[in-house]
Amino acid sequence: MLAALYLMSLALLPAAFGRADPVHVYWNGLSVLLLSAVAISSRPRWQQIVWGACLAIVILWMCNINRHVNRFEMRPVLRAEAASFRDVVEGRRPRRLRQDDEGFSLQSLQAIVGHDPVATPVEIPLQVEESLRASGQYTPSFYNFFVTAAEDRQIQEFNESKWALLPAGEKYENFERPEDLGFVLGLQLPYRSRRPVFVSGARFAQNLAENWKFRGAVGNYRVYERE
Repeated sequence: MLAALYLMSLALLPAAFGRADPVHVYWNGLSVLLLSAVAISSRPRWQQIVWGACLAIVILWMCNINRHVNRFEMRPVLRAEAASFRDVVEGRRPRRLRQDDEGFSLQSLQAIVGHDPVATPVEIPLQVEESLRASGQYTPSFYNFFVTAAEDRQIQEFNESKWALLPAGEKYENFERPEDLGFVLGLQLPYRSRRPVFVSGARFAQNLAENWKFRGAVGNYRVYERE
């Protein structure tokens, strides 16, 4: 078992340090922590206390970073879960979680596109996806454009459709610079970019502007037709 943990530790080190944020280091380094627990079990009590305190600090540090990174995504989910729990306690039927799908109407969409399939190249709420599935018009996208090859494949797949549904106000360009990652790493270190930053989504936005025409709005969504 110890040999298996050791091999697992070596196998997960590239994943831990390749991403290098506290969450990946912690979970991909969990086998290292287990090995350290075995090693510390034979040490004096004061060393075990120091090791336990350091481990507790690491876990709390990681939780604090997650709270900062994910608080915007978790806030509406927690509110909806609290409301559903209150409904159950009071004997009412739990309400379904709605995520920015206000104003979406399948009938309004079909007034523009008919019953043709509709491409969904970026993430849409589950409610909207379920409506498209029920009408047989859902066209999933399997590629994320955070890397160059995936963006090329997504543009190719996207242009094979006639209609597309995209959230209004969506910003497709995204980039990460080393000096901007302090909130993820938990340390405000003086990182500097050493090579040109890859801006994912820029070619997708250019393709949308050049090859697609806006045909109407459906609630908080925009409907496009390929030229």
